[in-house]
Amino acid sequence: MYSNIEEMNALIKNCIKCNLSLKRKNAVCGNGPKNPKIMIIGEAPGKTEDENGIPFSGRSGVLLRKVMEESGIDSKDVYITNSVRCRPHNNQKPKKANLIACSAYLKFEVEFLKPNIIVPLGNSSLGALSYISGIRFDPITKAIGQKISWNQMIIIPQFHPAAILRDMKRLKVFEGVFRKIANKN
Repeated sequence: MYSNIEEMNALIKNCIKCNLSLKRKNAVCGNGPKNPKIMIIGEAPGKTEDENGIPFSGRSGVLLRKVMEESGIDSKDVYITNSVRCRPHNNQKPKKANLIACSAYLKFEVEFLKPNIIVPLGNSSLGALSYISGIRFDPITKAIGQKISWNQMIIIPQFHPAAILRDMKRLKVFEGVFRKIANKN
């Protein structure tokens, strides 16, 4: 196993647990402080992230950071990771097998970092969190903004920023959930 985030990340960079490793350029490790108030869990790396190895560095990340900042969330308090660490072909949703293959990494991050608030972005992230928590979540459209207690942490599901970029009518709800999260700190 591993005793810290750095050891885990070294294993992730060479991981071959599932078929996503076959076409990746870079495995994308979590990024942020070792004592975060908030942990953001995305779905999977996109094209930009696969190229540079940094989570949420594409268009979705720009929107995510902008809305968090406008809500009063300081990026130095946020650890950002993904449900899976390699880009699915053509940005498809990760399959159940992919989520399960990466679940030990996510579980270690959550247990090691112990954030106050966990924010899963979208249904894939809720699914990944289900595997490590044992909680059955409603679909994101029903779960969004709910406060769910687990192991002395609070889970607050949120839309994925890519969903906002596809349908800007959801932006107000997205912003409102982040304001709610900012007020929990």
